Parts: sequence; C-alpha cells; structure tokens
Amino acid sequence: MLMRQYVRQTLLIHVLTILPFAFGRYKIGVGIADCTGPAAEIVFMGYAKSSQKGCGIHLRQFSRAFIVDDDVKRAAFVSVDAAMMAHGVVEAVLNRLSKVYNNTYTESNLVLSGTHTHGTPGGFLMDFMYDIPSYGFVKDTFEALVCGITKSIMRAHENMVDGRIYLSSGELLGANINRSPTSYLLNPEEERAKYKYDVDKEMVQLKFLKSSDNSLIGAVNWFAVHPTSMNNTNCLITSDNVGYASLLLEKSINNNMPVGKVRDEVISQTQSHIINHTANFVSHHSRRLSAATTNKLFYEKSSAQKSTHKTPFFQGPFVGAFASSNLGDVSPNTNGPRCVTTGEKCDSMTSTCDGHAKYCIASGPGRDMFESTKIIAEKLFDKAKMLLEKSSSKEMRGPINYIHRFVDMPEESATITLSNGTVEQVHGCLPAMGYSFAAGTTDGPGEFDFAQGTRSTNTYWNTIRDFIFKPTAEDIACQYPKPILINTGRVD
Repeated sequence: MLMRQYVRQTLLIHVLTILPFAFGRYKIGVGIADCTGPAAEIVFMGYAKSSQKGCGIHLRQFSRAFIVDDDVKRAAFVSVDAAMMAHGVVEAVLNRLSKVYNNTYTESNLVLSGTHTHGTPGGFLMDFMYDIPSYGFVKDTFEALVCGITKSIMRAHENMVDGRIYLSSGELLGANINRSPTSYLLNPEEERAKYKYDVDKEMVQLKFLKSSDNSLIGAVNWFAVHPTSMNNTNCLITSDNVGYASLLLEKSINNNMPVGKVRDEVISQTQSHIINHTANFVSHHSRRLSAATTNKLFYEKSSAQKSTHKTPFFQGPFVGAFASSNLGDVSPNTNGPRCVTTGEKCDSMTSTCDGHAKYCIASGPGRDMFESTKIIAEKLFDKAKMLLEKSSSKEMRGPINYIHRFVDMPEESATITLSNGTVEQVHGCLPAMGYSFAAGTTDGPGEFDFAQGTRSTNTYWNTIRDFIFKPTAEDIACQYPKPILINTGRVD
C-alpha cells in the first residue's frame, strides 16, 4: 500500500514537472534600460582610431534583457548597444545582481552580448590592448554599462509573466555583403557549394508572447551584419543600424511610444512627482548626460518609494533586440569598396588603392552614413515585423538548459584531416595580432599603410614590436604564415 502510494506521488510529481514543457509554458521577463556612456571626448571602441572621439549623440545606447524560466532552470540573455562585452562588466553586473537575487544569476546562465556597434565610448574592457585607443580605463563608460545592464535585468526579473516562445526565420536580401569576397573564394569549392550566398542572409527570430492575452512582449532577432554603417569619421554616439532597427520595432509595437519615455500611469503618485521633475531635467540636458548619471537621477531618488506595479518605467511593454550573430566580415555597406580618390574598384587582393589602404572605403546604400544607417535599419525592421506576423512560427517546447565553460585555448590540441587526406595534430597558440590586422577593413581602414593579406614583415615595425615584447621562435612558428605585429598573448 505504501509502495503504491509512493509510486503514485512520484508519477504525479513527474507529470506536473513535464506539463509546462509539453505545453510550451514558461515564465518570461523582458526589460530595457539606458546605458549610454559619456558623450564627449572619449575615444570610441570598434575602429581603434584614437582620433575618433565623442562629440554628441546620434542614437542612445540601451541594454535589452530577456529571461526565460521553466520552474527548474532559468536563463537570461542581454543584448547591449556596445562594441563587445568585457569579463569585468560581467563580474560587476553579477555582483550587483547577487545583492538582490542571491545566486539566481551566474556566469553559467547569464549571457551578455554586445551588438558590435563601432560608435560607442570605449575604455571599459579592462584589457591592455583593447583599452589602448581610449588611453586606458574610463570609469564613466564602465559604470554606465554596468548600471544599465543591471537595471535591464532587474526589470525583466520583476516583470516575469506566463508566456510562450516561437521561432521563425526568413531570407533578407540587400542588407549585407561579404567584405572579403576574394578570401571567401579561397575556401574549398565543396564547402562553398553548400551555401547559396557568400554571406548568411537568413534572419532568425525568437518572439515572446504573454499567455494571458497572447500579446507580444519581446523579440530577439539575429541577422549577420556589421553595425558599421556609421564610419570612422563619426563622432556621435550611435547604436548604428541594429540599434536603429530596435528603436523602430519597439516604437511600432508600443504604439509609437518612444524609448526613454516615463510611464506615469504605472508609478505611485509620489514617484510620479519626482520622476516627472527629473524627466524634464534629463530631457533638457540629455545630450550631456551619460546613462550612469541619468539612472542615478531616475532611480536612486525614488528608491525609497515602491512602485505600485511591476511594469517597467521605460516605454511600452515590448522589448525588441537585434543581437549580434555570425557577422564577421559581413558589411552593411552594400555599394562595396571603392577608391575614394578615383572612384575605381580597390585592389581585390589587398583592399588598397595605389598601395594605400586608407583610400579603399566601402559605402552605401545611402548618400551618406546617416542615410545608410536608416536604410539598413528599415530593412532589418521590415523583415523582423514580417516574421512577428508570420503564422507558421514554430512554438518552442521542452526544458531550459545552458552550458558554460572556460577554455584555455593556447593549451588546447586537436587532430584535423587536411583536404589532401593528411592527418595532422595541431595545438593552440598564444594570441597575436598580425600585420593584416593593422590594415583594418574596407568598413574602416587602419591608421597606417598596412595591407590586408600581408605575409612579409618590416624591419621598422618589427623593432617596435620587439621593444614591446619580442615573440619567441615558438610564437613565430605557431602563428606562421601570419607575421606577428603585436604579441598580445605575452603583453597581457
């Protein structure tokens, strides 16, 4: 009798556990927060051009958080309008979250993803090589990012609802090109034959619906394109084409309510007075304020007062991200590279004009970088909107899971089979930047006359390299045929 009762209880627990998975029901939360860094005199991160310093704001930076929970495990994904993420930022965000939510969020279940825009303040990566262009660590940039990311996650956490998740995808043409087509053609023919284009032209979307009324509360879109419509002459903080697309999507779904608008109807009367007064101040001085300052004004003053509802202060309920994906060597400058001095095509092997990389620059599809940003953003927005309305979306079911591991790549080894059938044992190298790196790309040429595809060295640059940290014979052999310009693995 006791055994039968135990079996029944076990089966009941098992059924109750798998029911949410079978019906695709999850707890879902979305949140958004401003994370705009200092708008003046800070070098941008992306093009590594020390003369590209901020002089104002084109588009503000935002952090967009998405949390999914199946009552057993929880995963959080955050897309941030920044060049990339830094481990120091991750640690700081987790530290602040732990003070409120204990160990709910860890390095294993929290993913922070930079959109890879090249037009936002640098100095937050806490890595020698990456912080050189910004002349070191910039506390204001770091704090703006950490504060904004943390707040977006907290908003998502505090607004969890029963929801469903749907997956859809579709082809988008005219929004990206391969910026290294000559290199792509060097791939084996049998490999290239597997793909229709020389870049990925499929947009993939996850959309999140609220179960109670089937309303749309969030979407994450992945499409392979560099946020480099704004070139390296730009001095305005910008989230570039993908950030612009997010703003268009959110404004469309949220009944034209602009991002950053305070929702007075969802806060207590006391808070409303404080925040309305602050909002006027911030609106008047918005071009001068970093997100860290803005967040402090909005939230620290009102922290003593509890919100009457759990709805976020910013904008409507929908949050839409265009997150970074397989965007390496994928350009939004669809007119392709041309020699700015002659209008002729650049050298296909080195991306130079008369031996100079700085004259070979890609552009388009607009008349200038602002129009190009708008055009690409509208293409992304239109496709995302189409996918949101797609009736054949596949509902996601099953448990939430995640895998996280730190890998010491220089210590990794593997066995590979070459195209001629030869089996070879390979080993990871300490990282190093080659001569080609300094050439930049056709989206943003480098500062000096280096050329892409360079396999030879220069005595002058080798002398400078060796002064910083001379590579060992092992380093040179491991990196061959790439000549080492900066031996980063030993510098750091």
